[in-house]
Amino acid sequence: MARVVMALPSENLVATVEAFCQAATTHAEATNSGEYKTANRAYANLVAALKCLEAHESTHLLRPLLHSAMIGPKLWSATYFLSRGETKAVDILNQLATRKDILGFSAQMTLREWQAGRLTFHFPA
Repeated sequence: MARVVMALPSENLVATVEAFCQAATTHAEATNSGEYKTANRAYANLVAALKCLEAHESTHLLRPLLHSAMIGPKLWSATYFLSRGETKAVDILNQLATRKDILGFSAQMTLREWQAGRLTFHFPA
């Protein structure tokens, strides 16, 4: 049975990408400062934005974030695309893995899990 998805106006998809960016930025900041509750809420918002974009077959709108100056959107978009088999994300994560902070470590572990075939992107219910 074919999946039916209601069309969203393009401005709603742009708002969804902006919500992804905000959530990714908040997650990175909270991770760096050890605020795990804030990071967990940001992750839930990030996943909600991804679910919406996937439902509307619009995850391609995240591609520009691979070149973002902001670490959160860059890290999370690269992680998303890596989990979808896009090898361009490897270069970006390798670059981020050189950072000497928790986000660099996150990029290292993401690559390690991907190389071991264990990277999955879980969407909580």
